[in-house]
Amino acid sequence: MIDRRTFCTDFDLAPARVSDVLDAPGRETAPDKTSSGWLVDAVLAVAAWITAIGLFAFFGVAFEMLLRLQEPTLVHAGLGAAVFTAGLIFCRDPATGIYQAQLGIALAAAGAALWMAGIAVPRDSLIVAALAALVPAALVIAAAAPRGLQLLTSALFVGLGVVAIWDARLAQGADLLAFATVAGAGLLTFPPRYDLRPTAVVLLLTVPVAALLPDILGRLDADGWGARIIHAALVAALVREWTRRGTADRASMLAPALAAAVALLLPAGGSAAMALLALAAILGSWPLAAIGSVTQVVFLWRFYADLQFDLLTKSGMLVAVGLLLIAVWVWLDRREGRA
Repeated sequence: MIDRRTFCTDFDLAPARVSDVLDAPGRETAPDKTSSGWLVDAVLAVAAWITAIGLFAFFGVAFEMLLRLQEPTLVHAGLGAAVFTAGLIFCRDPATGIYQAQLGIALAAAGAALWMAGIAVPRDSLIVAALAALVPAALVIAAAAPRGLQLLTSALFVGLGVVAIWDARLAQGADLLAFATVAGAGLLTFPPRYDLRPTAVVLLLTVPVAALLPDILGRLDADGWGARIIHAALVAALVREWTRRGTADRASMLAPALAAAVALLLPAGGSAAMALLALAAILGSWPLAAIGSVTQVVFLWRFYADLQFDLLTKSGMLVAVGLLLIAVWVWLDRREGRA
């Protein structure tokens, strides 16, 4: 291997300048443990989850055979709390490798689920289950645990909350879910001190996912106006923020009102997807834009299929909407040209 002095002599370089470049502060970085590639990480993650599932299957059989506990009890909650704590410590250890970190995330998530089951099942209450799931979700956020674990624990809490609202048959159930969209947009637009991006994504996907399950949102969304009004106001605020930040050059001041009017005409799932698209425009997030586009196509297709009109009327509506959008595009294009 050639040394630095010989290198400088062969290429007629000043040794002092070469030393300044090679020895500059910050040039040497710690080795990246995640440089093994996404495919290796994915395989190790699957292997870790399979290992965790096998361990908990073993624990379940041991509980049933040794303690004769066939349903979750406080004993399960205690074990879940212990496993959750161990997994949380394990996955936050800087010296932990990729496989061990994924195993720690899997153990912490499974421990959180076992804790929730041990607390809620004896009381036979979905509300208690959601409140029990809130505890590990809050601890994960406070401990600054890996984002994958925050995503899982937040999804457990929000999912149980949605099922609890559905089971209670609240008249304003869909409106409560719409506030989840508002909270998620707020966390991403004005990020707090803690990294809550995984929780924000879960909140943003609450209404779209619930809308894909007609048995849930169909029962909650009796008239749909409450959730649509909340989403329309959110879309108007996001579009206004978009124009204020200057991401759209000389955009029309009517844009927030037009966007809110369109969101108001869509069902709850479609208006939530429109909020995702507006948020993606503000943040410049391609993943959010992709999710919003795909869900919007699904909701528009379902909305079109559910319309109680004949085929000719539906075709006329599509043509009218298309002509309206083309007219708006031409108007904005000419206005931009004059500007």
